[in-house]
Amino acid sequence: MQGTVFAGLRGRLGRLASIGALPTDSREEALRKETLVLSACLITALAVVWVVTYWALGLYLSAAIPFVYQVVSVINLSIFAKTKRYRFFRACELGLSLALPFFLQLSLGGFVSSSGVILWSFTAPLGALLFSGPA
Repeated sequence: MQGTVFAGLRGRLGRLASIGALPTDSREEALRKETLVLSACLITALAVVWVVTYWALGLYLSAAIPFVYQVVSVINLSIFAKTKRYRFFRACELGLSLALPFFLQLSLGGFVSSSGVILWSFTAPLGALLFSGPA
């Protein structure tokens, strides 16, 4: 029974990860696409905690920022699934991961008040390295 559950989950995650894959993609390119799709989905899902926490604390503007990230990311994933335009998808996701911490830190009142949330923006250049292939 447990093996069946994991096999079903693995199958669904595999289908989700491959929403932007093309038959002409090399294994390396397909892996880059799949990794970015899964990381975008994970961050979008985990942002719920951010939204709920800031909302519960009465920080409505700060809660709106990760919520907007979620909405834009879901739209971006949908467009990627339909058009298979990886460069646009990658640029949008990396731009979101750069902008989100910046605006969140501004809304929280600076570096000390935000507990250094701006450090999260370092994921954008790292992501650019990981998800960009040979030109």
